[in-house]
Amino acid sequence: MAFSEKYLKRFASFEKALKKFQDFLSLNLELEILIEVASKRFEYTFETMWKVLKLYLMEVKGIECISAMDCIKAAIKMSLFPSNLNRLLLRW
Repeated sequence: MAFSEKYLKRFASFEKALKKFQDFLSLNLELEILIEVASKRFEYTFETMWKVLKLYLMEVKGIECISAMDCIKAAIKMSLFPSNLNRLLLRW
């Protein structure tokens, strides 16, 4: 399956954001600084994740979603996430 250039760029951006978030969490920083920066890193990582998911759902599954919640609900219905993550997201 061939993905669009837009999808591939957005996915690369998500991978980079996730890597930076994971690297950051492994640092030994003061708790207050850790919380402040981690929340920003998480926010950015989440934004890139749902935008990749939005493109994937549109390009591969033909499903249009507008918001992060719409995309996550559609992904859960299609079993795109592991079952343990589905349960966690359904509580959200």
